[in-house]
Amino acid sequence: HTHLLRFMFGGPPGGGLSGLFGGLGGSGSNLFEPRDEGLNAFLDDSKKFGVEFPSEELDVDFRQAQDKWSESWMVDQDLCDAVALVGPARHRVPFIRAPLAAISKPLKAALYGDFLEGHTRELILEDVTLDAFDVMMRSAYHLEPELTPRRALYAFTAARLYMIDDLQKYCLGYLQHTENLDCTTS
Repeated sequence: HTHLLRFMFGGPPGGGLSGLFGGLGGSGSNLFEPRDEGLNAFLDDSKKFGVEFPSEELDVDFRQAQDKWSESWMVDQDLCDAVALVGPARHRVPFIRAPLAAISKPLKAALYGDFLEGHTRELILEDVTLDAFDVMMRSAYHLEPELTPRRALYAFTAARLYMIDDLQKYCLGYLQHTENLDCTTS
């Protein structure tokens, strides 16, 4: 592994990613243009270590890493750029504006338009429960929404209010499926 890491990230003077990518300036080289010999050496080294792509195991590991990165958006307040005041009690919930704005045109207008929320970066959602907001954010961050019948109902209502059609359909489908399961098990 040391050879591979040295090759990719360091080694001789002028290291960095120079083993895989061209250098700056001179003889028409481009920093972001892969060098054939660097790429071939990298691929040869990866075969030595038993790395194959595509691989179901590699795919699962990478998906888990993506989930972990996305989950950090839910908990790392240093990444947040706004605060939602959720429910009648106005619970303060830090969040990242862009993913939420991407799934809802009304929220995009509020968060990035000329509305007060766009300037204060405080979004007042008195008509949304904490559960519904959590489902909305988990959905926007491409995470499992962790639905229960109660959460699905609250999220369905919020999704309808904020025009998040796909989440509304998903919650409705979940509730219908849950109802069918209840009918068959009773």
